[in-house]
Amino acid sequence: MNSETDLVQLQEKNQKLKARIRRLSEEKANLSLIHHLMEGLILADDDIDNMLNNLMTGLGECVGGTNIEIYYWEEGLLHYTNLLGQKTVLKEIKDPLIEEIFADKELIEKATTVNNTKLSTTMTAVNNTESFNTVATMAWDWGIPLIINKQVIGAIKISNMLGSAQMRGYLTPFFRHLALILNNQIKSKAAEAANKAKSDFLAVMSHEIRTPMNAILGNTQLLMAEKVTDDERQQHAGTILTSGNTLLSLLNDILDISKIEAGKLTLNASDFNPCDLIREMVLLFNDSAKQKKLQFNTECLMTDDVNYIADTQRLRQMLSNLISNAIKFTEQGWVKVAVHEMSRENDKATLEFSVQDTGMGIPDDKQSLLFKPFSQVDSSRTRHFGGTGLGLSIVQQLSELMEGEAGFESKSEHGSRFWFRITAIAQRTEKQSNAHTLTSDTDGIEQPPTELALHCFSTEKQQQIKSLLEELDYALAENMFSAIGCFKVLKSLLNEGGLSSKLAPLEGLVNSMEFEQARDYINQLAITEQLDSGYKDNE
Repeated sequence: MNSETDLVQLQEKNQKLKARIRRLSEEKANLSLIHHLMEGLILADDDIDNMLNNLMTGLGECVGGTNIEIYYWEEGLLHYTNLLGQKTVLKEIKDPLIEEIFADKELIEKATTVNNTKLSTTMTAVNNTESFNTVATMAWDWGIPLIINKQVIGAIKISNMLGSAQMRGYLTPFFRHLALILNNQIKSKAAEAANKAKSDFLAVMSHEIRTPMNAILGNTQLLMAEKVTDDERQQHAGTILTSGNTLLSLLNDILDISKIEAGKLTLNASDFNPCDLIREMVLLFNDSAKQKKLQFNTECLMTDDVNYIADTQRLRQMLSNLISNAIKFTEQGWVKVAVHEMSRENDKATLEFSVQDTGMGIPDDKQSLLFKPFSQVDSSRTRHFGGTGLGLSIVQQLSELMEGEAGFESKSEHGSRFWFRITAIAQRTEKQSNAHTLTSDTDGIEQPPTELALHCFSTEKQQQIKSLLEELDYALAENMFSAIGCFKVLKSLLNEGGLSSKLAPLEGLVNSMEFEQARDYINQLAITEQLDSGYKDNE
């Protein structure tokens, strides 16, 4: 009896020992698989793509499955890759399981079945037949969130996993470590990209600055030569002026982006009319569009009885950046500047300004570089178009300072549409309410207001204004720096009659030393003609 009891106890111990050995064997196998996965991550050598490829291959060897998909956020973009080699950037999540993972931030396991069709051939004496046996195998779909500080930075989906569900206990800690590794990889990649962008930016800027500087120095030396004709002197002075304006524009962009990033840029609000603003911008860039034979259109679906309060000078700067880019990158077709009110809550209105063109467009793989400081679609030294590459970044950050945003739609070889939205204070004016659409082209630009209230000045003051205008016209025609001082005197004189605000666009042109465009603007205002007409009426 004792021997039988001892035998039973021995068998039970043997079974327990076998079960323990099986568990240890499974644990050893699972730990070996985890070790294999970790080796794959380590061998990736700080490359995200290699690391994720090694991870998907290792997971496939561990738990099987028909596909393994990885989603992860990088610089605001949702990247996607899978075991089949597909890689893309997603605009939205279409997989319900992944949506659930990002919402619940928990591992999701759903049972599924995989149908395996096996061919068995049964030969009979009567007739030859083939029978197909379909075997349903139990499997799981896994969705694993990758979480850092309670934030989901990515997710992994394993479809039709055939491995043991007990692997979850071993893989869960592994995925926590994977999230840390992936997060560090993304940050390192972003830091490297930022450093490379700054290095490329400095290389490009050294070229951009050196070119006009050499022109200034070279033409200055030519001006100092003993025998220089008046025509040559004029040509050298014009080159120096143009190069100086180019340098000034470069430095202004760099200073603006530095102020914005340091949080030291302040906004100065003033009253403006959006339709008048885009008319002014079209007038400023009319010559540039004409030189490339581009149609220049405006569209304003606004009412005349509402003005707005915002930083008008910064709005001009933002529009200038977008319009100059549109003209620069458009060889034929048209450029359109538009503005409309998107919404209003009480007196706060959201305005959208946009610039659309029929230019070269932007390739999909380069669009992520837009609106980033120090990044350019083409940052090579042999690029065809110049510039700092800071213009779009300035537009975006200024729009955010104005409680708005900036964006774009573009397709390679099919043009682009860049826009920015701002929040402005709406206020009623005494003008009649009349919604209208403005359209113009390079041969029919909407003109600035030509009827200035000059009758409020005495005859003596009017004569002074006329003399100053003639002096300013001469200075502008000769590209003389005295034009700036002359304009200040004229502005001070017109301010006595409350008309200096009408010359705001002209002031911007003179101060930026765009003398030819400033002279055209004065001719459009036709102040001298109005004064002459007033003299004849008085006679």
